[in-house]
Amino acid sequence: MDSEPGQVTSPLSDAISTESPAMFRSRLEFQQILHDRAITPSFQPIVNPFSGTVLGYEVQVRSTRDGRRGAADLCLAASRVGMEDELSALTRSIGMIHARFLPSHAIRFLNTHASEIAGSKLLASLTALRENDPDVPIVLEIHESSISEPPLIKEFNKQLQQLDIGLAYEGFGQGESRILEFIEAPPDFLKFNIELIRGIHVAAKSRQKLLASLVQLARDLGTLTIAEGVEALPELEVCKQLGVDLVQGYYSGRPQPVEWILADLVNGKTNPETTATRLQQPLGRASKLKPDQPHETSFRMQAGCR
Repeated sequence: MDSEPGQVTSPLSDAISTESPAMFRSRLEFQQILHDRAITPSFQPIVNPFSGTVLGYEVQVRSTRDGRRGAADLCLAASRVGMEDELSALTRSIGMIHARFLPSHAIRFLNTHASEIAGSKLLASLTALRENDPDVPIVLEIHESSISEPPLIKEFNKQLQQLDIGLAYEGFGQGESRILEFIEAPPDFLKFNIELIRGIHVAAKSRQKLLASLVQLARDLGTLTIAEGVEALPELEVCKQLGVDLVQGYYSGRPQPVEWILADLVNGKTNPETTATRLQQPLGRASKLKPDQPHETSFRMQAGCR
């Protein structure tokens, strides 16, 4: 429809005019959440199951506003209004600020949205994070669905290395895993999907053999493996038997605010909800990532893995 003479139009006004009132209201509400930075991070430990050492923490997110309390609800709200990238960047920014209260040697595992990988804003935001926190170890997680073009991922990884940031593929083993792409562009860490790990102790031998073969492949490529979603001792024991390097899940620690983790560290307490107590091992100190070492070597040394 043609505009009247003198009428000013814009892509934003055009977009708004095509939105339903409910969608427009949702967009405004979510923009307000981002503007007010109304989210709070939580940190879930990633643990060496053999020593009980906490290698690092994955930064997760919750909203401080009613109605969008959980991470899943918050991410769904962002996707409905096309603001996944903005939420992802804000989560990393606020997460790194809160993480300054964690032990400096603990690796900060930061998430991305798949759509960010192809854009130019991601590296700019990571550069800003690194400038603000020049000495702490950081690992960026990208979903395995984002590694369809190994040459691009290799170049992206080089840019991360220049920022002294490691790379992890998460969600591996869900559906059609990109094994060839993984071989061509191996990361520092490989996180196995929850569906692959859940019930692994009672799973068919074929699934256990698949996990064992992926662990061995990763080891051959110098990649550390992480089993996500470990919620019971039998699952943990099978993961250890199959050679998984690290575990993450409710059994070894739920996502918690940084102040809860700090309280345990300061008071010398061990809380099964925040530390690796259920592994019956104390928290350990690992050497901080050294910029002059290759990631493959330094992360493996820090994790206490062979």
